[in-house]
Amino acid sequence: MFSKKYDILFGIGKSHMLTKGTFKYYLVIDEDRYSLTGYVVPSKHLNFETIIGTDILEQASLKLTEEGIEFHKYEVKNYQDKKESIRPEAKGSIQEI
Repeated sequence: MFSKKYDILFGIGKSHMLTKGTFKYYLVIDEDRYSLTGYVVPSKHLNFETIIGTDILEQASLKLTEEGIEFHKYEVKNYQDKKESIRPEAKGSIQEI
């Protein structure tokens, strides 16, 4: 569902841009339901087709395939191990990585 709700997105190096709207996308990962919010911005402002936020990466891993993106929910006991395998010295939230 598309909404013409305007937001300001802030990025790396204090850059920012005004969105043209948002849309909601609902998906199921390992039988758990999630909702994702997509922000519509002019193509000239992006170097990538998709940007995945840390909020979903804290909850699930992703794998890019020819068919699309596969999300897999972290098991609770393995979550800290997965964060530390990204950068062994990392402690705390994934946003610090």
